[in-house]
Amino acid sequence: MAYYLRLYVIGEPCGGYEPDDLQTIRLQILVGVGGLDENRWWLESHSCDPDIKPIGKLRIILEEPDHADALLDASIAFLPEHFRRCPSLAKIESALGDTEKLDFLDGPVPSDWATLREEARPMFGELHIWQADFVPMRRKVAMGSIARDNPAAACWSVPGSHRRPE
Repeated sequence: MAYYLRLYVIGEPCGGYEPDDLQTIRLQILVGVGGLDENRWWLESHSCDPDIKPIGKLRIILEEPDHADALLDASIAFLPEHFRRCPSLAKIESALGDTEKLDFLDGPVPSDWATLREEARPMFGELHIWQADFVPMRRKVAMGSIARDNPAAACWSVPGSHRRPE
């Protein structure tokens, strides 16, 4: 069974009073697990900014579960404009061409990717990234006193529910 596990959001913080709060979302990176093999994770991007284009036609990256460089790899692949100062980026873009999938488990991966990772690390540290792990919401926890005061408002928090409570 395949399922989504996590979401990373690259964006801009609010600044001011709550400097760590997310204000603008530029790119979402979803992490999925499974399919035919539980030891394969995939990362896919969803851009909130029409100016953000991936390397070539990359849509998905396959990695080992919890690989230390998975988010770095996805950021390079899906947000290459942030890493333009990397000398090896142009060579990687040329090598990938119109590739839609970058598979770090079964390959092929361009031979200079390890070099690009190291060049990109300082720039990766400049990104503002938030993480959300997917956990089911439950009415009691999600709504607290709102559900007691307005039962009709509580239906949104029940997975799969779109009906008003009886």
